[in-house]
Amino acid sequence: MENTFISEDPGFILQDDLFRSIETDLSQPQQEEENILIQLTDASTKPLKVLKLEYTSDLPEYPSTDPNGYGYVINVPPNQQRETVEDMVNSIQYCVRQNYRNRPSSHSSFLGTSYTSSSYRCSGIKICEYAGIQLKNMHHTHVTDDLWTILQDIRQRIHEMERDTTKDAAYRFYRSAKNLFKNQLSCYHFQNSCQPKLTQSSIPNPLGGFDFYVRCINAPSDPAGHYTYRVPKNGSVHLQFLEGLLNNEIIMDMEECGAVESIKSKSLYCAYDHPQGPGKLVHAKCNVTFHWLIPTDLSQNPYFVFMSHGVHTHVPPPPRKAPAKIMNGILQSINQARSPSLTLGTFLKSPALQSFCAEHNCHTIQQIHESFSNMDPIQAVIRKQRLLHYPAGQNVNGVMFELGKNKDLQEYIHEVYQQNDQIMIICILKEQAELLHTLSSIEIDMSFKRVQSKEMKEVVFATYLADQKKIMTLCRVFTTEDTTEGYYILFKKIYHIVYKLTGKRITFRALHGTGCHNLASLVSYLGF
Repeated sequence: MENTFISEDPGFILQDDLFRSIETDLSQPQQEEENILIQLTDASTKPLKVLKLEYTSDLPEYPSTDPNGYGYVINVPPNQQRETVEDMVNSIQYCVRQNYRNRPSSHSSFLGTSYTSSSYRCSGIKICEYAGIQLKNMHHTHVTDDLWTILQDIRQRIHEMERDTTKDAAYRFYRSAKNLFKNQLSCYHFQNSCQPKLTQSSIPNPLGGFDFYVRCINAPSDPAGHYTYRVPKNGSVHLQFLEGLLNNEIIMDMEECGAVESIKSKSLYCAYDHPQGPGKLVHAKCNVTFHWLIPTDLSQNPYFVFMSHGVHTHVPPPPRKAPAKIMNGILQSINQARSPSLTLGTFLKSPALQSFCAEHNCHTIQQIHESFSNMDPIQAVIRKQRLLHYPAGQNVNGVMFELGKNKDLQEYIHEVYQQNDQIMIICILKEQAELLHTLSSIEIDMSFKRVQSKEMKEVVFATYLADQKKIMTLCRVFTTEDTTEGYYILFKKIYHIVYKLTGKRITFRALHGTGCHNLASLVSYLGF
């Protein structure tokens, strides 16, 4: 019997008597060991037992199984709840269907506490109907690197066979024509005698050549009412081979396939273009059962038991989902971006993702886990987080939504002005307004903006603080207006907001004899 690991963590010890009994079992002769089953539940009828038990800190993506039962005792990290256990179980790559879920039980001598149990059955896989005998008859109880190597060799041997592309094109022409005639959709005036045939035109084309056609045998008497389709003349179709197929002189090859899909896949056919036509994905069923036992109080009993019984009567399904720990890391990286316009492309180039890959000693996200060869799950997470954090979208609607629910933001955004197509958002703090009121010189900058909208411009009021040797932003305005009248409204509203915050009006030395005497950078641009 395999006994991989027994934790010395005090919170992981189950019962001294149990370990003594297991140690006694391990000392039995090999021939007796085959019949020793470890009982995990105390049910009076059909208690759950396993032949092999492994102690670990994480559940494998492809848990091992055995006809007599294979179990895992998994340590749950401190302060983790039932959701953590569910995440571990949901991370296995086998698709399952439920037998029962969270059924309460009073006590387990093995666990030393009460627990809830759940039972599921493996749903199997989808496999191409043209799969070879070796793939169809492959069963497994353990998924190892050697097994993946065998599967890779089988698929590589099948799909890297030398193929004649001109014959493949002839097969496609043949299948298309045959299906049309079979379904009586080929000819307007369809007759029972209608059949496709390869013919050569008796009239030369403008280049002096003679085109080939797949034509109904009844077309000469009624050209408009019967099927005619010209074969490409660039040599992409093997004409002699196509003629042999149409005349039933060549038997179509039956090509084997190595396509295996998760039962969750919505595809009806495999992705390979076989000579005999696309292969249907058929359901390969499985009777392996999974059970897991979760203590009622995980804080006092920080472990759970996962077990499987039976033999998988199919090849392992391809990886379709990453473990919960990895997906949580991806989620944190997405949230770090904090961008309502985040897309899959920008996320893949983001520093947050690069840092996450470096933590796993990888250069790309595909190297972290095989399931990331399909980016759809990541794209779905990005879309979900964007809706959660920015439900009103971007631009002024998003600003209004955030402004309504965040009172602190109201101290910074003092006005959202909308009239016709003009939008103006004025951002200033009270402390900035007080400083702006005391300055004799203000610089206005429009050379940089932090929004992607082509229509939106950013106007920044700033000043240079000589003592701190820094440029201090005083006010920030986002506006879609780019006219003299629009900037007149902008200045007027800023002056009014400063007066409202400080109780003092902005004055100009040229008009009032005191106050600001210089607005740099923007004056000439506005035509003042």
